[in-house]
Amino acid sequence: MAIIINNDLVLHIRQIHKVQGRCITLILTFKNKITMTISGIYNEANKSTIAKDISNHIKSLHKNTISIIGGDFNEHLDEDNVIINTLENMELLNLAEKENKQY
Repeated sequence: MAIIINNDLVLHIRQIHKVQGRCITLILTFKNKITMTISGIYNEANKSTIAKDISNHIKSLHKNTISIIGGDFNEHLDEDNVIINTLENMELLNLAEKENKQY
């Protein structure tokens, strides 16, 4: 998993967090106490313990912040989905659903 950002943003990185090589999160801070949290996820298929760890990671780091989360969650829409449920409970917008597309 990797997140690639513009060189101008590097000075704003305050923290980097990882989960078992499956999720990386950057916390960036800007003027006026603005915080942005960016996470990239590559979940293993059929590994509920890793999904739970990623879900807890997301819940703890994406509070009161501008959030961007992307990746391959490896969760099927017709099953119980730990990560997708967490994101929906956080009232984050799934852009693929908004555009009525599945990628």
